Amino acid sequence: MQEAGDEEKKEVSLALKKLRKKYDDIHKIAGEKEEDLKLIRKGVTKISEEEQQVERDTGGAEVETNLAKKELDEVKETHDFEKMYQN
Repeated sequence: MQEAGDEEKKEVSLALKKLRKKYDDIHKIAGEKEEDLKLIRKGVTKISEEEQQVERDTGGAEVETNLAKKELDEVKETHDFEKMYQN
């Protein structure tokens, strides 16, 4: 009888050790995935900030481009007007 009880205790102990190892492995993987997620979120935030900066930068360039076009139109108009009187 004692041997059967000892054998059962060994089996239960072995099963618990296996379950504990499996739990530890899953917990480790979950922690790694959480770190990966944090890095991804950090990357997304950085990309978003960079996109906003580019939008601000190109927005300024758009204003400069529009001013340059306006000045060019004025120069063309003046040129055309002067050309009309030269002929």
